[in-house]
Amino acid sequence: MDVGLNALERNLLESYRQHFSEAPSWAFPVAPPIPFVGRSYPENGGGVLLYASAENLGYTWDDANPTRVGWELHSSERVNKWPWFENGMSQMVRGRLMLESVGGTSVHIGPINDGTQLKVARHIVQCLRPLSGFAEASARDFLEQIAVSNPGKYSIFSRTNMDYARDVGKFKEMVPYILADLNALRPEVLIIPGTIYNTLQRTTLKDRLAEVPKVVLISQVQPRPIRVWRRPLAEKERWCVNTVRYRWDVAAHADQYVQWIEERSMTTKWGERIIRL
Repeated sequence: MDVGLNALERNLLESYRQHFSEAPSWAFPVAPPIPFVGRSYPENGGGVLLYASAENLGYTWDDANPTRVGWELHSSERVNKWPWFENGMSQMVRGRLMLESVGGTSVHIGPINDGTQLKVARHIVQCLRPLSGFAEASARDFLEQIAVSNPGKYSIFSRTNMDYARDVGKFKEMVPYILADLNALRPEVLIIPGTIYNTLQRTTLKDRLAEVPKVVLISQVQPRPIRVWRRPLAEKERWCVNTVRYRWDVAAHADQYVQWIEERSMTTKWGERIIRL
């Protein structure tokens, strides 16, 4: 299957294939996806790895076949609509397949698809490295410079999206894949939801995570937590997103989070290895 993988994605695919046999009993019976690695991500490591949360396959739920066995028996019916379900290989590279099929920044990760977490990440790297040379013209250009993935490689088998950010038992099953991500990509900066990072610290990944030069802990970039816990002081008309060059058109909660970060930029200790935002 030729989906135009780059060298880092091919290496990741090989690692994932070595570890995968079947999905956990609590999850959709789908192989875990490798990270989407932008064409301009440094081949020798030292880039930005942006983690969202967990896979969400609730959109594939079939009320007529509400069991894992039934879901698998009718999986061929989904291929015409979602080609990334064709087989285990296509499932693992679904980010790349979705981008080729849908375009934009759609890589099968919600807050990357809609650009919200990309905009937040772009502002974070602006604060870390003002003269970094990261793209400003579009979210797609920025996506091609970094790597993105979900640390939660599986989706709970359910009609609705179910979060497991604090479930250390489930994340222990993701350890080989997250380790593969870190070893293949060797990020200089890891941007990850704080709750998930705290959970991973309770697994065997603790020592490997300690080797990442810079870790930025963020809120999950979803409307409710941002609107409740990341409230800017300035009126909307005075937000920095009105003046920055990366004025990408995304949902309002991302702009709100960017402004909240900006208001704390002078007191945030950007030189520390672990930064909490």
